[in-house]
Amino acid sequence: MLPSIPDDALSANPLFKDLYETLTTKILNPEDLTTRAASRSHHVLDQELRTHRAELAKSQLLQRELETITTWSSALPDELQEIIDLVTTPPRSQADLLLLSNSIDDFHDSLEELGSAISCSLAAAALDIAKIAYPEDTNPRILDSKIDLLPADVAHRRKSLLHSQEVLSAQRASVASLTLQCLEAYKSLTSQTLTHALQTLQPPTYKSILAKSAHLAVVSSSMSGKLSVMKYEALSAIYDPEGADALENYRMHLHDTKSRLLARQKTVECDLKKYEKAGSDMKGLVEKYGQIMRSIEAVTRDIKRLGGNA
Repeated sequence: MLPSIPDDALSANPLFKDLYETLTTKILNPEDLTTRAASRSHHVLDQELRTHRAELAKSQLLQRELETITTWSSALPDELQEIIDLVTTPPRSQADLLLLSNSIDDFHDSLEELGSAISCSLAAAALDIAKIAYPEDTNPRILDSKIDLLPADVAHRRKSLLHSQEVLSAQRASVASLTLQCLEAYKSLTSQTLTHALQTLQPPTYKSILAKSAHLAVVSSSMSGKLSVMKYEALSAIYDPEGADALENYRMHLHDTKSRLLARQKTVECDLKKYEKAGSDMKGLVEKYGQIMRSIEAVTRDIKRLGGNA
């Protein structure tokens, strides 16, 4: 089954949403007996594909061993090592292939000797891998007996690692969500403090608090955007490329919002500096107060919109 995709990401990518729903409800639904019965031919094809992949892996492994055996194996005659170098080099033309015919015949005649050398090389490599996989075992006999268990153990460890990555990503997303909640609580507390200040403090004091609160609101919104980006980067670690592309579109939206908030932050900071220089000119203070109130309303709308998409 495919991993879950956030509803917001699916809503922002309707074409991908249709594909995802078709895959999860029809094609890859393990409870759909009709699909399972119809997929038996696919199961046969999958087994054939696995067989071909295994044969290809063997061919690539043998070719690699032939290319490297001449660099370290002193047990092979020099002439045989030269033949291996010639045979493993791809011919550039048909004429080169004709020139290599004698070398190829000599190569076939030496297959038994080559097989022994390659077997020793592969056995040594398998033993080295077993030492890495089972560091607690130092007895060569025990390690040799565990070589056959390597594929199953590696598959199990890989599955456990993927599960741990999913758990870690989920925990990172949870932490990001909790941080967003803390920012919302901080915004609410700041708003209540501002309301109290408007009711009790003198005009110059509460206007200064208004400006500072607007600055803090912009900083809070910027941090909210950063945490949202971190959240979806963590989610992308466990989703397929299509899901990651869907989330990337949302990340770009957050990036644009962050840029606008940073620009607004600079504007509010400039207004704050102008207000501090206003002195006792109440007319100027009233004008600045109106500008700050309009800025707060605009920032509040951006915060609500950003929180609704997160």
